[in-house]
Amino acid sequence: MDAFVWFWLILGAVLLVAEFVVPGMVLVFLGMGAWAVAALVSGGIVDDTLPAFSAWFGISLVFVVTLRRFAQRLFPAETSMKQVDEDREYEDTLVDVVTAITADNSDGRVRMQGTTWAARALDEPIAAGGRAKLLYRENLVWIVSPVSLLEKPE
Repeated sequence: MDAFVWFWLILGAVLLVAEFVVPGMVLVFLGMGAWAVAALVSGGIVDDTLPAFSAWFGISLVFVVTLRRFAQRLFPAETSMKQVDEDREYEDTLVDVVTAITADNSDGRVRMQGTTWAARALDEPIAAGGRAKLLYRENLVWIVSPVSLLEKPE
């Protein structure tokens, strides 16, 4: 075997091993394509660099398109899905009122997480310097209510 065949065999082995590190079930087909090119070079069908790389591209593409879906059914990936509602984490959080908040518009601002957010009061206005409780969010505007004197500050 000449060096060109060894190149394709080693490239195929490296790509197959890399599939264990980089998931996605694509590299395995690139590796199989490299081994197919090694067989073509060994058989004398392909004898130059450009046709070898062209054959590798074509064979790998055919492998990916035809075999990937079948292989994914045989070897299903572990997946987990979790519904996340980040706004729920902040509901009922006490925040400082930076700019006066009214129920009429969204010009008021509250300080949360080191930045200020637009806020609108649910019913009664809240003066700047006061405290408010986050109720829910409408797009980028937090709907807040004033903190009663009985609630403990955070």
